[in-house]
Amino acid sequence: MLADGHEAISDLALLRDQAEVFDPLASTPTAWRLLAGIDPAAPAGLRSARAAAREVTWVQTADTGHGIPPSRVTPPCPM
Repeated sequence: MLADGHEAISDLALLRDQAEVFDPLASTPTAWRLLAGIDPAAPAGLRSARAAAREVTWVQTADTGHGIPPSRVTPPCPM
């Protein structure tokens, strides 16, 4: 959840709904314990790691041509 840029426990639902992208996720109580124990300096490292992971994802998406599956939790944006 944190690696994907989310900040609220409720954001785990979005990640759980994309099983084909993410491995099994931590339980909500485990996520609460993680958030409670984060070092205040950790967010900068997470942002850096997230940027690197996103770059890899976009390269892989371009290479495979499959795209990233849409979320079934968040409704599509009207155009």
